[in-house]
Amino acid sequence: MKIIKLFLAIVFCAVLLISCDRPPQQSGSAAQVAPNFVAKDKNGTIWSPARLKGKVVLVHFWATWCPPCREEMPKIAELSTTISSEKLQVLAISYRDDPALVKMIVETAGWTLPIIEDAESRISAMYELTGVPETFIIDKNGLMRERFIGPVDWDSPEIQQKLSDYMAD
Repeated sequence: MKIIKLFLAIVFCAVLLISCDRPPQQSGSAAQVAPNFVAKDKNGTIWSPARLKGKVVLVHFWATWCPPCREEMPKIAELSTTISSEKLQVLAISYRDDPALVKMIVETAGWTLPIIEDAESRISAMYELTGVPETFIIDKNGLMRERFIGPVDWDSPEIQQKLSDYMAD
């Protein structure tokens, strides 16, 4: 029985590592109303994509145990401070993570963006998350316009143009 449990634990860890280190993919499906949730961030502020209509919302799922996520998060945090909060709201969703570790990493890095815990996978289930990192762009009308599976180069001209286009609409 112990051997089976050990084997299953190893397989589970391998799947997590493999799914975490995928090249980015972009979904090309038609726009649909973004799933709504109501959740508190680490500061107690209540967030809901539906309440943010009129702004572009970037919903970013990440985890401290995911190396590509830890690499990408500084750029996500930078987006939240370099683009006007009147135009763009970034919501970082901590996926199946240790809240104490998340808090320590966020405070050490000095990130000020909203960090929302999804320990019970409620929000990730609504978004049909396939792994982390995974990012969704919701337009000003509450429609899901982009889905990026895997890490994204947020400094690339293509991504910067997409964000600009959605904020201009």
